[in-house]
Amino acid sequence: MEKKFRLESILNLREHVLKNERDKLIYLKNIKDELLDRKKQINYTIKENVNELEILKNKGMFEYVSIYENYIANMNLKIEEIDRCLKKIDIEIERQMNIVMQANKDKKIMEKLKENHKDSYENYQKYIENKLIDEVNTIRYYEKNQ
Repeated sequence: MEKKFRLESILNLREHVLKNERDKLIYLKNIKDELLDRKKQINYTIKENVNELEILKNKGMFEYVSIYENYIANMNLKIEEIDRCLKKIDIEIERQMNIVMQANKDKKIMEKLKENHKDSYENYQKYIENKLIDEVNTIRYYEKNQ
C-alpha cells in the first residue's frame, strides 16, 4: 500500500513553473543570438560599403560619396541600437537565470520533502508491521503456555 504524497500537486506545479521559466530563458537567448547575427550582418555590410566608397573616391566619382556616407552612418546608428538592445537582453537574461535557479531550488525542496515523506511512511509501515509481529508472537506465547 502506497501512501500518496499530499503535496504532489505543488511539486507538479513547481515542475511546470521551472519548465516555463526555462522556456523563457531559451527564448531570450534566441533573441540575443538573432541580434548578434543581425549586428554581424550590418558590420559586414558596412565593410563592403566602405570598400566601395574608397573605390568611388579613387575613381573621382564624388557625387555618390555622400549617399554612401549617409548609408554607413545609418548602419552605425542601427548597430548602436542593437547594442542598446543587447544590454537590455543581457539584463533580462541575468534576471531570468536567477528566476530559473530559484524555481529549480523550489522544485528540489519539494522533491526532498517527497523523499522524506516516503522514508517516514516506510518507517511507519515497518513500525506497524513490527507491532503486529510482536502481538502475534505474544498471543502465540500465551497460547503455548496455557
